[in-house]
Amino acid sequence: MASGSDRASNEPTLADLNADYVSAFLRDLEVTPTKRYPQGSPFRSRAACKSLKRLANWLAEERVLKESPLERIKKAPEPKEVRQPLSDQELEQVRFAAGRSGSRDHALVAFMAGTGLRLNEARQLRIADLNLGACQVTVRAMTSKRKKTRVVDFHSAVAREMERYLRTRHDAADTDPLFPTDEGRFFTVDGFGKLFARIRKKSSVRRFHAHLLRHTWATNWMKGPARICSRCSGRAAGSALRWSSAIATPFRSEIGPRSPTRSRRRPSFTTGARRRPSDPRKPPRVRRPCGASCI
Repeated sequence: MASGSDRASNEPTLADLNADYVSAFLRDLEVTPTKRYPQGSPFRSRAACKSLKRLANWLAEERVLKESPLERIKKAPEPKEVRQPLSDQELEQVRFAAGRSGSRDHALVAFMAGTGLRLNEARQLRIADLNLGACQVTVRAMTSKRKKTRVVDFHSAVAREMERYLRTRHDAADTDPLFPTDEGRFFTVDGFGKLFARIRKKSSVRRFHAHLLRHTWATNWMKGPARICSRCSGRAAGSALRWSSAIATPFRSEIGPRSPTRSRRRPSFTTGARRRPSDPRKPPRVRRPCGASCI
């Protein structure tokens, strides 16, 4: 919003919050190059549109404005096949650039590719959140984007890599960060980002960033007869379906999250659907805990 007013050399005011200005601002935001997206990104425009519409709705509810001036503004369409995962070769380059097996950076890359955790969720993990025996990690509500605790399963190959890594941390306590700085503290958001920037530079995979490991994890699931459920992905149920259906599927690797000993049955996402009455002669069906293995 400020950019449109800057061109007119005026301070932005609530009067600038109208459909014409916002449409021009969103179009400009969509084509403006950034460091990550040199050709521009529709996702920045979509995120800004969502935030501005929420602001306009709130102003209308609080009677600051008579009505929302952005009600008819629509988000830019999401491009198809834009979430391209890492190929096998690219993932190997990234893993090699992260250092030797058993090192912190190598374990971090393998862990994020095998669990699909978000960058900030992995940054705030503690050693106590990891259960190598069950091949599970607990994402605490306070660190989760949706503010809900969830348990995510991972492949035994990831567990072996994490075990090698934890052997190097002899005096670590359960409350210590799982992926600490050299001083043993939690990484800052900026520091964690710089760690992945160093890996990208060393790997020569220019499009690599931490969140791409999450897309790669999701792609691995979509290669099988399954869809991504809300609890293991940390998304709302409808959002998880839309997200999974938008992801390309050319990837399968050793450190994929599916455990070979777990069921591949696809969960039902139907809500409010009519169900058959249960047969009283049959024993009640026990629901499997919803982690990555539920898919």
